[in-house]
Amino acid sequence: MSENFKICPQCHSQVYATAEKCYRCGYLFEDIIEEKAREVPPIEHAVPMKQELSKDRPVQDPELIDLIKKQTELLESIHHLYVQTLEKKGDYNSTRSRILDIDMSISSMVVLSLKWLVASIPVGIVIGLFYLIIIAIFGGF
Repeated sequence: MSENFKICPQCHSQVYATAEKCYRCGYLFEDIIEEKAREVPPIEHAVPMKQELSKDRPVQDPELIDLIKKQTELLESIHHLYVQTLEKKGDYNSTRSRILDIDMSISSMVVLSLKWLVASIPVGIVIGLFYLIIIAIFGGF
């Protein structure tokens, strides 16, 4: 087996080595989740504010402005990690399905066939026009 894959211990499916969750049975790979949690940089301890903020008085403390800038950077990095996680989970949360049977009444089947017939009329018109254009360009029938 390749290094890029591993076997799910619950359903024995082959999944990507970086998968947090088995796509088939939903088993959570705790080791991957813990490893990714360790990759997130630690957040510095909060510093108590020296003054109360108000809407009337603008913030003038340079230390507080720096803290707000750091907070904004951290929030942007958290948002970036969140978006990356959602993009990766999109690959692993999909499940395959297979249609085994369609149970339709005859009347529903007739209605569906008529809808397909009506939907194919514009396609026939476009193909006919294309055919006429080709014949007009190259001449003759």
